[in-house]
Amino acid sequence: MKLKRKDHAKLKKYAKKHGLSMIDCLGDMLSKLEVRKLESETPVSKEIELDICEECNAEVPSDSKFCPQCGVEFDDEDEDDEETEE
Repeated sequence: MKLKRKDHAKLKKYAKKHGLSMIDCLGDMLSKLEVRKLESETPVSKEIELDICEECNAEVPSDSKFCPQCGVEFDDEDEDDEETEE
């Protein structure tokens, strides 16, 4: 990794001021940059489609196989439709 002269001078001044080695300062800066990068790439949470359990009336994510409230197993309507088409 190459630094421009002015960036090298700034890093050296910062390290001296804080009593750190230049390599420690670089490591800290790089890890902070990586955290910022990861935070900016975090996907926006999407809304979850909900269904209602016919047994207990709990709200259940539409892709669930079982009700988390009462444990009833849901039928796969998509599989039933595919079987009738054949």
